[in-house]
Amino acid sequence: MDPEKNAVAVTPSGTPPSINVDGLRIQVDIGLAAGERVIIRPVRQAAGQIGVTMEDPAKIAAQSYVSSKSILTGQGDLKVLQQGAQQEFQVAISPDASQFAVLDMKGNILLAPQAYPPSTPVTVNGTIFELSGGAAPEDLFAVSLLPADGENGNLIRMQQLQTQKLMDGGRSSLIDVFEGLNTDLGVQKLLSPAWKMSAVLSTTQQQAVWRRFRG
Repeated sequence: MDPEKNAVAVTPSGTPPSINVDGLRIQVDIGLAAGERVIIRPVRQAAGQIGVTMEDPAKIAAQSYVSSKSILTGQGDLKVLQQGAQQEFQVAISPDASQFAVLDMKGNILLAPQAYPPSTPVTVNGTIFELSGGAAPEDLFAVSLLPADGENGNLIRMQQLQTQKLMDGGRSSLIDVFEGLNTDLGVQKLLSPAWKMSAVLSTTQQQAVWRRFRG
């Protein structure tokens, strides 16, 4: 039974037995007696448990290996596995996205064009990195392993998370899902018996007030 007194019959299933209600999985370890009730409030203490875990901004890893000088329009990613002598370099994707090449910051070739995406990690002067598929033609990964003030690549990526289509199998952004959740909750509220009764009472009360004025 939900807070609006709507009753829904559910039967535990699986091992251990559990039920699913509105996306919440409830595991039933001990059988309940006939007529017994259990109040479930999974987020009742949530607001009180919110706290600040970090107060020193210097501890935020704002800098990323893939710097803000990168030009990226696809979904490819680069991950540094081991630092070596090559501290700065660029990874350029070919115009048809079938090859990649590694260049220094002046455009000199460090690694001749190779098939993209690579099937194994790539090594350049002792620095090893992985390059995933999904990059768009002519994408450019600019990599810097040197500390740099004001290089906030990670923060920029975090900011972009709110609009990237990462939810619902790539169809929705985080904002889209949040707006959809609010709409769904509003519709369920409007359709609940308690809300309908409240609306009827409100209308009746308004009519009574107008009758007093007219009387």
